[in-house]
Amino acid sequence: MVEEVQKRAKKYQDLANEKWNDIINDFYVCYTNCDLASKVIYDLFERDIFNDAFTYYRNIESGIKVLCELEEYIYFTFDIIWTTGMFGDTGQHVSNGSLRLLKKIPKGYKDIEQLFDMELDEEGEE
Repeated sequence: MVEEVQKRAKKYQDLANEKWNDIINDFYVCYTNCDLASKVIYDLFERDIFNDAFTYYRNIESGIKVLCELEEYIYFTFDIIWTTGMFGDTGQHVSNGSLRLLKKIPKGYKDIEQLFDMELDEEGEE
């Protein structure tokens, strides 16, 4: 079974390798974390993180780590890092992308819907 999963994962690895440099070289401004996570997964795999794949996140010191299930046992993970640009503008960049083969979601991850709801609440407060 492992060989079959690795074979299916190869197509995702090829897609990610083809497009990853364009994604990590950009500085993203005016994106919520969910919007940016959605953009990354769509740009790489043409998948919607809310409708086509189970997607999770966890907080890290400088941003969030996103974990998206592309197929059973096949996940893509990446970091969204909050940073300040050359001209003092605050934004994000994406890094640490990797394809992972997992039997289950690691501890500490939450459903991306929770983050989406929090971001909606924050937008409503402004």
